[in-house]
Amino acid sequence: LHSLSIVATDSTGLTASDSRTFRVNTPPNTPIISITPTNPYTNEDLVATVTATDDDGDGVTFDYTWLQVGNPTTYTGTGVVSIPNVPSSATGAGETWTLQVTPNDGYTTGPMAQQNVTIENSLPEISSVTIDTTNPYNDSTIQCSAVAEDLDETLVPEFTWTVNGSTYTGSSLDISTTTAMPTDTITCTASVEDAFGETFELSDSVVVENRAPTVDSITTTQSTAYTSSTVDCVA
Repeated sequence: LHSLSIVATDSTGLTASDSRTFRVNTPPNTPIISITPTNPYTNEDLVATVTATDDDGDGVTFDYTWLQVGNPTTYTGTGVVSIPNVPSSATGAGETWTLQVTPNDGYTTGPMAQQNVTIENSLPEISSVTIDTTNPYNDSTIQCSAVAEDLDETLVPEFTWTVNGSTYTGSSLDISTTTAMPTDTITCTASVEDAFGETFELSDSVVVENRAPTVDSITTTQSTAYTSSTVDCVA
């Protein structure tokens, strides 16, 4: 900080004076921004690290704004030394987030810097597929269930049954409406597709069981027979 005073004196000795105070200052340099992760998913916070130097050795603070797909957000601040995180709950797959930072050395601002990251789409997954009975018969009705997982959205699985080359849809299958017979294999395939067109599928299978035959009743036509009789048996 400098003060400059000037005194003017005329030929008669009269004087006049004026003074000015001014500061010699170099603005801070353009900040360097680093955002991690560099390829974040929706379950990860955005963590920004910002550094800036000042040729005069002054301490530097930052004015910052996070933009979500080009639109300002409530994640903004003035005069901070470090940039707070953007929580994962605020981000969505496919969004581009931009951090704009302007440095200030306490006297003047420096050039603004900005950095972008795009939120990655996590792939959908089916962790399990289960057919509710492991010993079906060809007149049973069986149910298929699946557990679908996606970090970005809630997905509802779709089910396809395969029986002897024919396909059926829906979470349940009445085997009596198919051509299935004992020892045939029935396969349930659960599939999901996310908003970005990424797909995943997983299958489970059961074999149609064979039931042993039974005799419900047996009778003979005669209660008494002779050596010359013909006896009929009915079952």
